Amino acid sequence: RAARTMTERFLEDDLERDRELEVLAEAWEERAVTHLVRGYTSVDEVHRFLPASREGRDALLRVFELEHQLTRVMPQTHEAPWGG
Repeated sequence: RAARTMTERFLEDDLERDRELEVLAEAWEERAVTHLVRGYTSVDEVHRFLPASREGRDALLRVFELEHQLTRVMPQTHEAPWGG
């Protein structure tokens, strides 16, 4: 998402180039999410804690993805249990 936002701000006037970079940013985001999820699911013990249903598992993995994004955006808040 950050890559997409950066390209939108940087190339507001060049629609053709903006579209090309948007496609690349979406592909990068999809690949990053895929590797993040693979990282969680590659550890055998993790499967004991994931929901059995595909829907529940996907929802929880989206929460992991969101948590990962938030810790990158707000590292100070994440490190301090009291929020600051």
